[in-house]
Amino acid sequence: SIALRKVADDLDKIDGAVTASYKGRFIGTDEELEDLVNEESWLKADECISLGFCDGILEESDEGEETKDEEDEENIKDRLLNKYRGTQKLAAKATEESKNDDLMQKLLKIYTD
Repeated sequence: SIALRKVADDLDKIDGAVTASYKGRFIGTDEELEDLVNEESWLKADECISLGFCDGILEESDEGEETKDEEDEENIKDRLLNKYRGTQKLAAKATEESKNDDLMQKLLKIYTD
C-alpha cells in the first residue's frame, strides 16, 4: 500500500503541474480547468484555440472520424468549448491593442526625453 500511495502522490503532483502550466493560457475558471484535467480530455487544434491553449494552427490534417458514442457524449470539454468558442479572438485582439499602446508609450517617452 505504501508503493500505491507514492504513485498516487506522484500523480497528484503531475496533475498540479499540468494545471499550473495551463492556467496562464486557459480562458475559463480554475475550477473548469481542473475539471478538464481530471477528465483527461484530449483536445483538437481548433478546440485548443477556443479555450486559449494556442494562438493558431500551423497546418491542418485530416481528422479521424468520431464514433457515435463520442458524438453523443456531453462532457466538460464540450460544455467549455460551447461557452468559450469565439472569445479567444476577442482576447487576442485586446492583447494586441495593449501591446500597441505600450509600444506607443515607449516611443513617446523616447522622443520626449
